[in-house]
Parts: sequence; C-alpha cells; structure tokens
Amino acid sequence: FSESNGEYLSAMAFSPLDHDRVYAVTSEGRVFRSNDHGETWDLQARGLPDGSYFYGTALIASAVDVDTVYVGGSGYSNPAVYVSHDGGDHFEALSDGLPATLVYSLVEEPTSGTLFAGTETSALRLDPHTTAWVDITGTGAPITLYWSAEIVAESGMVRFGTYVRGIWDYVYDTELDGCVD
Repeated sequence: FSESNGEYLSAMAFSPLDHDRVYAVTSEGRVFRSNDHGETWDLQARGLPDGSYFYGTALIASAVDVDTVYVGGSGYSNPAVYVSHDGGDHFEALSDGLPATLVYSLVEEPTSGTLFAGTETSALRLDPHTTAWVDITGTGAPITLYWSAEIVAESGMVRFGTYVRGIWDYVYDTELDGCVD
C-alpha cells in the first residue's frame, strides 16, 4: 500500500453487504478496493483527505449500497468527506455545510442510509434530500472533538464519544431522515 516513505494503511472497511468487497485508505489519501476478501487490491483513487496523525482516516462501506463508500479526514484546504457510488472508481466531495475541519468518524444508519460525522468541533448529519451537512449538536452539547460514532439501532440513536466531555446520544428518526429534538 505504500508509495512513499512514511505512508501507511490508515483504515480498512469490509462491505456489510458483500464480505468479499473490502476498501482501504492510506495516510496519503489513496483508496484501494479488493473484490476477493483482501487477497488482491486495486488502486481506485488518489488525493482524498488524509486522516489525523493520531486517529487515522474515517472510512465506511455503506450498509445500503454495496458500491457506496465514504472517506473522511482533514478538510482544512480541501473537502473533508468524499463519497463514491461506483465502488471507488470515482469520488465526489460532500462538502456543502461542512466547516473546514477534521472529520474523525463517520457512521451510517443502516436502514435509511443517513450519514453522521464526528468532527473537531461538532456532530453533523448529512441531509439525504439536499446532501448538505447539518450540525446536530444544538445548544446543549459541548464544542469539542467528537472522536467516535456508532449506531445504537435498538435505541434509535447515534452515539458520539468526545474528547473529555463524555458520550452524547442523538435520537434519529428514519421517517424524518435525521435527528429529532
């Protein structure tokens, strides 16, 4: 996976829909795909965001569409999140409403496909109708690093782990495609 000195594998994600489909991204923003459970790899893209030196790159394979993959990372001089809907052959930026920040985590609600992101200052939801990011932290959550995100499906929540400010749960409603007060 290394093309230059210091480049390393930053993240790997198996498709929940096809366990032979695997994606990998390097510290230099190069994305690879395997269609044989990781036995062989093809370079799919270059120049996507690199991740945090401490935490890596956010990478998830969609649970709704086998050919959709999301990559998130540093977004200070470029978009921080990209999506491919063709198995990694082409990527497009998902930057509308996304501040110039570092994306630490991405998670997808597996029924609706709603995407959530944990960033350096807030938790966000991608509005599936407008493809714009919406800050879901409101006035009660801290301005802090949102390191991790996970779906707690049985409770209808997305859970974010923060840097020294605890765990924050956001209730989502798949009928409304997002979070509710």
